[in-house]
Amino acid sequence: MRRADLSKRLRDQLAEARAGNAFVDAIYGDGKPPQVVYPPEKPKRERKVRDELVPSEHQSQCAVISWWRLAHAGYGLPEFALFAIPNGGARDPITGSRLKAEGVRPGLPDLMLAVKRGHYGGLVIEMKKIGNQTNTTQKEVLAYFGRAGYAWEVCWTADAAIATIKSYLAAS
Repeated sequence: MRRADLSKRLRDQLAEARAGNAFVDAIYGDGKPPQVVYPPEKPKRERKVRDELVPSEHQSQCAVISWWRLAHAGYGLPEFALFAIPNGGARDPITGSRLKAEGVRPGLPDLMLAVKRGHYGGLVIEMKKIGNQTNTTQKEVLAYFGRAGYAWEVCWTADAAIATIKSYLAAS
């Protein structure tokens, strides 16, 4: 059979199938493809606009540690006297599970200055980005540190945290 004959034969068969098929007629009866109806779009969540001029909590905390790296000797203290408590951050489930088993606890403050001053056993600082607030767990933990004899402060900027440390170290 020649190619042209085969093509014509296939076209004829397709035409017969279309003519005898009510489903195909309903869909393609007018020769136009069917209209696809999509479900209504979900309302989009408003994304917080990141203000490039407001430093993140991470940036502020890094600035405090950088300052301490230069200032600790002036206070006669070792660099490790001020340290971070790495409890926050996004982690994969396996790492999160391991850290939890090792004793990572929610709500712990970001920085601790392990230096006794006056009747305080040390200073803990919770760093926050400007505009953010402490959550219930963080408030409970800070209150506990206060009852346990530690000075504590919530700081929204690196400058505030540095001023808190300077003030704490100046106390006798």
